[in-house]
Amino acid sequence: DAVNAINGSKVVFRLQSGVTIYTNEIRLEAGYVWGKVVANGVNGWIKMNAVTYTVAGTTTTELNVRTTKDTSSEDYILGQVANGSTVVLCELSFDSMGNLWGKVSSADAALNGGYVSMDYV
Repeated sequence: DAVNAINGSKVVFRLQSGVTIYTNEIRLEAGYVWGKVVANGVNGWIKMNAVTYTVAGTTTTELNVRTTKDTSSEDYILGQVANGSTVVLCELSFDSMGNLWGKVSSADAALNGGYVSMDYV
C-alpha cells in the first residue's frame, strides 16, 4: 500500500509501496512515531507504523541491551553490544519520558527483542 507524507495537515506527496526511504529525524507526536522523509526536494513526515522498516546504526559507546525501556536498574540488562558495533533494530518507540528506544532484531541471539537507547546509536 502507498503511504501519504504530510507537512502540517497537508499531504505533500505519496510514497508508493516498495520504495526505499531514509530518515534521520524521528519524533513523537499525537501518540505516533513519525519519520521525516524527503522526495523530490519536498519534506514530509510519515507514520513509522505505516511502513516496514529496518534501522541500522553504529554504537557510540558500549551499549547496554535491556529487557525493558528503563535505565533505572541494572536488573534489566540482558547484555552489551561493543562500542563501534552495528546493531539492527526492528521497531522504534518512545518511553513515558519521551526517550527514543530501539528494539534489537539482529545481534547476539540472546539480545534479540531487547531494547537500546537511541541516544547511543
